[in-house]
Amino acid sequence: MPARSIATATTLMISATLACAQTPKALESRVQALAAGDARDCGTVSWRADRTDARDCANRALASGAPFHVAFQLRDTSWQAAVRDARGRLWAVFYETAAPGEAGAGPTLSAVLCRALVFEAHGDEEALDCTPTLGGD
Repeated sequence: MPARSIATATTLMISATLACAQTPKALESRVQALAAGDARDCGTVSWRADRTDARDCANRALASGAPFHVAFQLRDTSWQAAVRDARGRLWAVFYETAAPGEAGAGPTLSAVLCRALVFEAHGDEEALDCTPTLGGD
């Protein structure tokens, strides 16, 4: 393997390890429950980290119809994830921690079934656009 490929692979493994350590357990559990057992893991990307590889992986999986999952941290307190399950259903998963200093506020976790998912980069943040499936759609 060329030295550049080894360095790139090592950097990606280190980045993934650091990002995964910060992933909220509730989000991770929900994504794993929705994802197919053999779903492509496109990564978990911490805030302000380069999202290009994870987004490209997810877009390739979307185009091919393959099961996948990917998660992006938006801020210190906010995450979003995208999943295609074994049945081909698309999910957007959102996690928000409690805001510091807000008494009685707890974290929120929600999953939305989507007809379509689109990833859009906005500066150092990722926007996940889910067209929700409503009623009998």
